[in-house]
Amino acid sequence: MAVGVIHIKPEFFWAQTPREFFFVFDAYQRQYDQDYQSSWEQTRLSIYYQYCSYPKKGMNPSYNKFKADHLPFTWDVVNKHTLDNIEGLDTEQPISPDEWLERISKLKPKGKTVSADELKNI
Repeated sequence: MAVGVIHIKPEFFWAQTPREFFFVFDAYQRQYDQDYQSSWEQTRLSIYYQYCSYPKKGMNPSYNKFKADHLPFTWDVVNKHTLDNIEGLDTEQPISPDEWLERISKLKPKGKTVSADELKNI
């Protein structure tokens, strides 16, 4: 795995501790996952533009709706559950800075009070 897939030289591999190898492997895995997701996101965006290029009376959905209805990926589901925790969140409409600060304050850890003024100073 280390020498063949990650392309680590054998002498470098044997000089590492298991913890160091874990960090190298973890970084490699994260980069691989990011490249994989990026390539599929590009494919989905290309399909979306092709879908929208054919005129359909009032049938061109937004990109977010298209993602959810036609090509949902596993990483979209994780992000959707995170967004669903905020009541009244509409990802299709832009929000004002005050609404944004209010929503962020709702995400605060339980037991700690954070005011909108404190968030502005961050």
